[in-house]
Amino acid sequence: MQQLLREALIQRMFPNRLIGTELLLASFFVSIFGFTLPLFVMQVLNRYVSHGIDGTLFTLAVGALLALSMEFSYKQLRLRIMGIICSHADQQIARSTFADLVHIKGDTLIKLPNHKKQYLMQSLESIQSGLSANNLITLFDLPFAVLFILVLWILSQPVAIVVICCIIFTILLGTVDNNLSKTHAPKILHQKTEKQDVINSVLNSDFETLHIFNAQGYLTHLWQKICDKFYPLNKLYQRHQGLMQNISQSLVGLQSVAVISIGALLVVRGDLNVGALISCNIIAQKALQPFMKMTQLNNALSEVESGLSALKQLKALPKTEDSGAQIPEMRGSIRFKDLGYQYEGDPSPLFESFDLSIEPGSIVIIQGDNGTGKTTLLKLLAGVISPTRGQVLVDGIDLRQLKPSFWSQQICYLPQELCFISGSILDNVASHVPKLSGEALSDLIGMSGLRPFLDKTKEGIATKMTDNGHALALGVRRRIAIARAMASNGKIILFDEPTDALDMQGQATVYALLNKKKLEGATIFIATHDPNIIKAANYLINLNEKPAPKILTVTAVNQPNGGKQNG
Repeated sequence: MQQLLREALIQRMFPNRLIGTELLLASFFVSIFGFTLPLFVMQVLNRYVSHGIDGTLFTLAVGALLALSMEFSYKQLRLRIMGIICSHADQQIARSTFADLVHIKGDTLIKLPNHKKQYLMQSLESIQSGLSANNLITLFDLPFAVLFILVLWILSQPVAIVVICCIIFTILLGTVDNNLSKTHAPKILHQKTEKQDVINSVLNSDFETLHIFNAQGYLTHLWQKICDKFYPLNKLYQRHQGLMQNISQSLVGLQSVAVISIGALLVVRGDLNVGALISCNIIAQKALQPFMKMTQLNNALSEVESGLSALKQLKALPKTEDSGAQIPEMRGSIRFKDLGYQYEGDPSPLFESFDLSIEPGSIVIIQGDNGTGKTTLLKLLAGVISPTRGQVLVDGIDLRQLKPSFWSQQICYLPQELCFISGSILDNVASHVPKLSGEALSDLIGMSGLRPFLDKTKEGIATKMTDNGHALALGVRRRIAIARAMASNGKIILFDEPTDALDMQGQATVYALLNKKKLEGATIFIATHDPNIIKAANYLINLNEKPAPKILTVTAVNQPNGGKQNG
């Protein structure tokens, strides 16, 4: 058993000395009361059947019922305590895992494929299922199986030896089962995530993508390839599990045959009576039962071990910590100092040796063909990813030294690819500004052009956005993204193709927003091909030039909508 699994088991079974002692005592009494049935059978056969006194039978029956009720009570007490412990532990690991997942640094998250993220969350479910209260109780019963073996030894040493041999065989069987499970379980879990990835591709795709571009043919072929790998392996795994279960069930029968046969010989020789023989068979089954359960538990524990290893890797990934400097009075000056960025595995950087000082209140236009790094440069400014070379300085301070939550309040970020959290429109707009006032919200709705849509919907701002908001029209989603971007009222504007997919009215909304922020002295960065916005540029950054971008400094005389700038 690996260190991670051992630590997890100890943490749940013995969260502290008092609770661990209570669980051990409860398990001890459960084992003691487990002798009720064999003792009852022995006494009935040896005393009542021999003498026929009804009072004796009544007394034995009443005593057995009381003992069985006590056994049930201790089992329930143990299950309740263990259930509370597991519930708290499950909540803790769920919170910790989700916190680790959402705080992964942007650079690392980009490299993490979706199926890997799904695998991590499935690992969490495997851990919670494998370390359930019922499974852990099986482990508490294991050491007390010695009590049953000891009683068997007192009643009949030959019978006890038979049971010990069966237990040893069960342990060996469990070892083989565990080794096979360690080999197959991770492969099957990985292939399950691949299957889910293809299913998500179908569920998250538009109807047009699937049918007009014949994507269903490709996905069907891909699905078949995954199934051709998954189901034979799963069949082998299921066959292995079935074989182990059949061997386990047969072993119980073989043990009973051996115990009864040897016990019968001892009865005939006068070394054992019939009552003791039947009791020995019952006790033998109780001694073997925890080890049989442990064998069945091996598969679950193997998945727990794989899950814990995956979560350990997740915890080791670099995280974004909400600590750092804050700027008391933001001016909004930005400097790129020997800036460079290169994606891992790419032969050359997107850009490097990038030097530019930008005064507060400037409009910076970022141009370039697809894949030249426009979105990447905006992500660097947003602090989502970090440069592989050089610095981004904000009012003279390295962006990496600023507190992330502080910086998120200083920027208005509108990405080209729209992503939303699962929640209402209000949840999305105000997610980073939880204390957004009603007046400010009303202003955002008006300036983003959302009001006509909200007035026509039944739930208005409380309309749910599920499945990344795909049920809503693209133009509506972009207006929601604009409202979300402007909610922080930051002094640094980062817009990626802001007029894309917008009609003339929507474009006019964007122009008005940019004019407003320009007049307020905001520093504006826009990746765009919109000529009406480009006219207002103070700086033009051309990322088609490699490796260092070409920079053109101009004196803007126009507003973003093409009109003359006021003042």
